[in-house]
Amino acid sequence: MTGRAEIMNSVHEGGLGGTYGGNPVAAAAALGSIATMRELNLADRARHLGEIILGRFDELAGELAGIGDVRGRGAMCALELVVPGTTDPDPVATKRVAALCHQQGVVVLTCGTYGNVVRLLHHWSSATTCSTRASVCWRVRCARCSAPDSGSAGETRFG
Repeated sequence: MTGRAEIMNSVHEGGLGGTYGGNPVAAAAALGSIATMRELNLADRARHLGEIILGRFDELAGELAGIGDVRGRGAMCALELVVPGTTDPDPVATKRVAALCHQQGVVVLTCGTYGNVVRLLHHWSSATTCSTRASVCWRVRCARCSAPDSGSAGETRFG
């Protein structure tokens, strides 16, 4: 470990002997990341994208009984899928939606205690992000279909 003598000599013997003391390279990388975030105003960008995505997800939730919850903070947004007409998690539909999104080039992951949450993963610092992310909602909407076990006639579920 390297540093200015007055700092390095001020610590008691053994005080800098572990990883908890910090890694100068990692600290420099963190400072560089923070500077980039500030320069590119990424926090505001994340908030803006979150508003767009959550707005579109809210629209979908109003149309589809299979969406139990819409949530997110900044650009990290997710849909919770449930069996239509219930609050029961629907991990099978979640896997199907994720697979269809992946086939369309939309990167999502499934998560949540019951495996019924689809979380959007995207590169949001590029200039084309807004238009790219807007298409995600259309792709998720295309992922739904009538399934034989959908319950009442005409009920829409993710399939």
